[in-house]
Amino acid sequence: SSGKDTRPRADQLAAARREVISHVASAQNEALLALDFVSLLLSKDVKTAENTISPVLKGSVPTGSLGMDMWEGMEEDAARERTDALLARGKRLEGFKGAAEGLSRAEERLRGTVERERRYWDGILGVREKGWSVCRIPRERGVLGVRYGFNESLGEFKGRGLAALRMGGEGEVVLDRGLGREGKGLRVRIKKGDEVVGESLVKQTDDDEADVSSRIKVARDSLFEEELWHEIMREGREMGGYGVKLKGNTIIMPRVPTDESTLDQDDQSLEIDLVTTDDHFNPASPSPLANGIATSLRLLLLHTHRQRQTKRSQIPPPISTNKQDRENAHIIRPLLAQLHQYSATQSLDGYLNSLTRSLSRASITSTFSTSNPLPTSLDNISTISALYSVLTAVPTSTITFTIAALSATPMELKLEITTAFASPLHGTQYNLSL
Repeated sequence: SSGKDTRPRADQLAAARREVISHVASAQNEALLALDFVSLLLSKDVKTAENTISPVLKGSVPTGSLGMDMWEGMEEDAARERTDALLARGKRLEGFKGAAEGLSRAEERLRGTVERERRYWDGILGVREKGWSVCRIPRERGVLGVRYGFNESLGEFKGRGLAALRMGGEGEVVLDRGLGREGKGLRVRIKKGDEVVGESLVKQTDDDEADVSSRIKVARDSLFEEELWHEIMREGREMGGYGVKLKGNTIIMPRVPTDESTLDQDDQSLEIDLVTTDDHFNPASPSPLANGIATSLRLLLLHTHRQRQTKRSQIPPPISTNKQDRENAHIIRPLLAQLHQYSATQSLDGYLNSLTRSLSRASITSTFSTSNPLPTSLDNISTISALYSVLTAVPTSTITFTIAALSATPMELKLEITTAFASPLHGTQYNLSL
């Protein structure tokens, strides 16, 4: 038949032998398991039963840990069975109710978590849409931050331009460390003696309901103002020869060229300091000159940033063991140059006006004209580079004084005035030519 084993007789016998041995081994294992069970059960009362427990079981289960008892069967009681059934059903219903309440609480927590996550990520997206750079915070896993500082800042101001964007209790985006709540601003005051005759405006912070983008902007502006004040203080330390003084956290500079011997109480001076917006009250009538000086200082710091960026993009010098000292920014120098140039020009104009009137009384006709290459309006300045060029250019004015002589040819004198506080010129220079 088709089911007949066609293997050799020896193979058939070997297979049958293996099958018999397998059944015998299985029966032996079952018997040993039964022996272990009975021995473990008896070991609680009969100590000699421990001798028949296998070493494996004895090492894993303590002897005497298994016991037995005999109960007589209870008589059938329909009422008791119904009570037991009701108790079991009530217990199951109580368990189902507890599970349902647990699921409901979990669902509420999950819904709240999802809502907070949605608000947080909507806030992050809003920060991105406002143009801020969102990135990961180094050394803080899973934390996002915003970079609001300036890449060309030096020292601590570069590291402080990064803050974490954390999730608030309701899912709102919160700027780390309470940044953006207390702003700082640079204040410029014009003093005549001890009297303040002009003061610049300091930008005030918004109320507590401001969004995170406004907070970031306040933090950025405050960091910029702090850096500006820091750079001005560093530069002012090396300009004592030009009348610049440091008094605590205030830098004082004269509006006109002066020294200790010619210092007059009626001379005007500039005082620049850093104030917090919460404790500061702006004047009712801000001074246009003070506002212009404050704006010029900010533009000069931006110009310094641009110069550093241009220098960084160039081919670096060869590696040397000589450490290059950090060069101070030129922010006060251009401002003082413009102020001293204006003062020198106005002083000379006043003198020539007086001279012209004196010559007129002597029946001598004389005229003078002043040419100033600096623009009096920003309407013709179309690029930021042109504005920086105007602010940092060496101011030069030319005064032409003409005296009508009795002869046909009048006499003309040209006086060129130049002011600078950088090599090779340090101060105001007058060049007279006929």
